[in-house]
Amino acid sequence: MIEQSERRTRKRKAINSLAWADPGGILPVIDCRLVDFTEDGARVVAPPGVDMPEIFQLQIDSARILGAAEVIWREHNHVGVRFLTRL
Repeated sequence: MIEQSERRTRKRKAINSLAWADPGGILPVIDCRLVDFTEDGARVVAPPGVDMPEIFQLQIDSARILGAAEVIWREHNHVGVRFLTRL
């Protein structure tokens, strides 16, 4: 089995910052933590007991939206996402 770090084409930057996952529509925004990211994706930690939606808008604050993100792996309360759009 290939480890995740070996599949990455770009080195991730550690950030460990508060973030928000906005699933859109009438669903509430989810407070989360952005652990690391690249141009292509990120690792996000959700609060215990919260299921992250399959697709959401990821943002660090009102001025820094990272783009639409799609979950590509899940492990406990961590999710790996790839960016579908970059804003």
